[in-house]
Amino acid sequence: MRAVKSCAMNSSRRSATLKVEKVTALNPVRSELSRGSRQRSVYSSIKIIGRKLIMKKIVWLFCLSMWVAGCELGSGEPKVSGRWYTQSQVDQGRKVYAENCIRCHGENAQGTADWKNTNPDGSYPPPPLNGSAHAWHHPLVILKKVIEEGGVPLGGKMPGFKEKLKEGDKLAVISYFQSFWNDEIYGEWLSRGGLK
Repeated sequence: MRAVKSCAMNSSRRSATLKVEKVTALNPVRSELSRGSRQRSVYSSIKIIGRKLIMKKIVWLFCLSMWVAGCELGSGEPKVSGRWYTQSQVDQGRKVYAENCIRCHGENAQGTADWKNTNPDGSYPPPPLNGSAHAWHHPLVILKKVIEEGGVPLGGKMPGFKEKLKEGDKLAVISYFQSFWNDEIYGEWLSRGGLK
């Protein structure tokens, strides 16, 4: 029995040794084959990741366009004729403007009369927001950014309202001062990419 066991053990050791030798001998070929499949796998992964990124961008752009267009789920309120906002946004914006902006930008968003010239300290005074200055040169995202970050980066003294105002309030205040813009100015704003 011992001879049979010994022979069986030697046989299994030999086959294990042979398998190791075969694997070692085939290793360069396997590594080349596996490198090719890894490259294909990497390229496939890149394609999949690229497709996912494209889909994420499409979804993000769709959401952004819905936000910019002022669409709200469950809101059936019509837009003000030819504008991106609703009348309730303008009404809400009037309140936000009265609480936060009127002191500097004026009751009718007229700003400071001499807004183009710097103050003695080198800062710019509050400009008009009623369409008679340069606010209509800036797209909605920039107008919102100025509200959030303030006018200091642009040479003014306006504080940022990022933490003070909610998203809806920021859009509402923009809709309010844009309600002072005549159709020609609003049309120019749109043609310059105002909603982009």
